[in-house]
Amino acid sequence: NLTGSPLISTSMGGVVSATNVYAGTVSATNFVGNGSGLTGISVAAQPSDRISTTGVASGANLGMVAASIGTVSFTTGGTAGTAYLDTVGRYIGPGISLTAGHGISSTNGYFAGRVGIGTNSPTAVLQVSGDIVTTVNNAGSGTSIDWSTSNVAYTSANCGSFTFTNMRDGGAYTLVVKGATAATCSFSQTGLTFKMPVGHGATTVSKHTVYSFIRAGTDVYVTWIKGY
Repeated sequence: NLTGSPLISTSMGGVVSATNVYAGTVSATNFVGNGSGLTGISVAAQPSDRISTTGVASGANLGMVAASIGTVSFTTGGTAGTAYLDTVGRYIGPGISLTAGHGISSTNGYFAGRVGIGTNSPTAVLQVSGDIVTTVNNAGSGTSIDWSTSNVAYTSANCGSFTFTNMRDGGAYTLVVKGATAATCSFSQTGLTFKMPVGHGATTVSKHTVYSFIRAGTDVYVTWIKGY
């Protein structure tokens, strides 16, 4: 019965060869094709898949083709569609998106060579073609500044004792003090020594003061401009 199901069934090894096409199912413990044009291979539990496997062949190559209207989908950890190849060969998975305004997203990223933003031929470890904009930390009226949120911060507090955290070696930072009362600022962060400029003193009444910091090792060099 060539139209029944299964058409040919075997649990032994061997070769099945035919030149005609018949409706039905070929079932075997192992199936090997010569790669000359196998199409429409599916698994009963996953009929939409062309090829499905639960194992990995050591040292083997697996070729996959995404049709012009389909994708190659991957199932990981029992969850289908966690990643896929689109019709032009792009990989889309966790942390990688083709959505407008998005790209690669990760908690930490590692690149062994150069990184270019807006350029495909960077000549430095990081090269940017275009503007760079950072957010500004509005510290409210606080005197404790966390530099991990931004390299620029401002506060409505009067000058006095400011405490810093997360000031990184080699980093440059700016603090705008907007308090109206004339007073003298001092700064501290655990393990660091702040080098104040000659002539540093009290701010000007009802004026803003801008402090700039450069950390080099355990020393932080401070400059200031008052009277804004």
